[in-house]
Amino acid sequence: DSIPCFDSNTGGIGSIVDYMQSLCGGAWHNFAIGGTTMSSYRVSGNGYEYFTLDEWVDSIVSNNFTNQENGIIAGAQAGSTSYSITNKVNDAKALDWSKVDRIFLAFGTNDLAYKVSEVGTANDTVQKNGTMCESLLYAIQKLSETYPKIEIIVCGIIFRWADQVSNDAIISTNKIIQSLCEKYGIKYANLFSNMGVNIYNRTNFLYDGTHPNANGKER
Repeated sequence: DSIPCFDSNTGGIGSIVDYMQSLCGGAWHNFAIGGTTMSSYRVSGNGYEYFTLDEWVDSIVSNNFTNQENGIIAGAQAGSTSYSITNKVNDAKALDWSKVDRIFLAFGTNDLAYKVSEVGTANDTVQKNGTMCESLLYAIQKLSETYPKIEIIVCGIIFRWADQVSNDAIISTNKIIQSLCEKYGIKYANLFSNMGVNIYNRTNFLYDGTHPNANGKER
């Protein structure tokens, strides 16, 4: 099984890919890019604009990853991950997307912290790099039209105890994303609740208040 994972930071879904591969088997592919946002451009001109979810999806359905290669040239960095952006782009180019079984899509707290786009509502329509809901719909539509057999699973944002983003905002955002998924028949994984991380036990599972440590990945 080929299972690509997309996230707006290497510490969310991106941090558990290796663990999931050892636990569940299959070939898991980590396409999370540290410092990016999924829904819209964080900063234009430094390469990040080529790594939103919708830019990735356009490249997947066209089988042309020139934009991501341009993003590397423009100086995008992969945060603290040891698996470089260049390797991730090469991995995406080499992958036979027609044989992919399922894709995990996850917004991260970067999408809220950087305030580059609104969350939107479950009634939003398709728009590339729009609100979080609009951009998610764009990705779902493009992937489903080109690869109708791929199962899409959307993951909610995990608990966070760090600056700029409150858990009230995360809970509210997750509810909207879940409503959108239910409306369109897309599977939704409630990581915020299912992880069981909270204000009192957070230091056991998050090494900096945001990114899961070994215990957090296992959760």
